[in-house]
Amino acid sequence: PPTRSYALVCPACGHGNREKARYCLFCRAPLSAIDQPLLKEAPMPLRFHVASHTDRGRVRSINQDAVFFSKLTVPRGLTALLGLVADGMGGHSAGEEASRIASETVRKQISKEAAELAASEDTAWQELLRRAATSANRSVFETARANREQHGMGTTLTIALIVGERLHIASVGD
Repeated sequence: PPTRSYALVCPACGHGNREKARYCLFCRAPLSAIDQPLLKEAPMPLRFHVASHTDRGRVRSINQDAVFFSKLTVPRGLTALLGLVADGMGGHSAGEEASRIASETVRKQISKEAAELAASEDTAWQELLRRAATSANRSVFETARANREQHGMGTTLTIALIVGERLHIASVGD
């Protein structure tokens, strides 16, 4: 990809800034010229175009897929991108309900907790994905246990979360 040269590296978010900048252009953190390494040929910021399409297939009468993509605000004014796909288990009752429950549970939990995490804390983001997937599993299980007609329902779940220039992924199922 094309690259740009920057004189200062932001210690908070890692983005490059012009030589005499006092604050990071991306996260607004204060910059100090003391002991700053010269950043050469920094990659250009990532840009995304997102599209999705689901298909019920030839066997099922209803679509059991749930797809979600959204921007989230994280500390210091940065934006995180959350994408997920949940695919209800074919052949099991209420797969479409399982994928919807899992999708909503993950979306709500990550949206709520993302505002509290620093962009540079990889372990914290990975733990958030683990908690969100576990919470989604628990919600699907409890709903199935409470409703006889939904007994045995299930879904796969894949979560992608981009924070700064880091991609965090959680996958359950296929």
